[in-house]
Amino acid sequence: MILNNFKKNIIKKYAHNLYDTGSTELQIILLTFKINNLKIHLKKYIKDKNNKKNLSIILSKRNKFLIYLKRKKLYIYNKLTEDLKIDVVKR
Repeated sequence: MILNNFKKNIIKKYAHNLYDTGSTELQIILLTFKINNLKIHLKKYIKDKNNKKNLSIILSKRNKFLIYLKRKKLYIYNKLTEDLKIDVVKR
């Protein structure tokens, strides 16, 4: 429940309009929550190879979005990485 409220507050903060789900910022947010949920799942089920593969795919997707956002809107990138506690992209 706390996670959903946090997620809703972050989405409200970065949404361009009420129905915005496709902006780069929101895609990074949604991918981050998927990543966090997969990490929790993989701690419990260590041998789940399919979800390990999915985690690496989602991580690379989020990394590409972060690189794009850093190149286009640095101020939003900095605020987003602070809010979501994401490691900084090195490119």
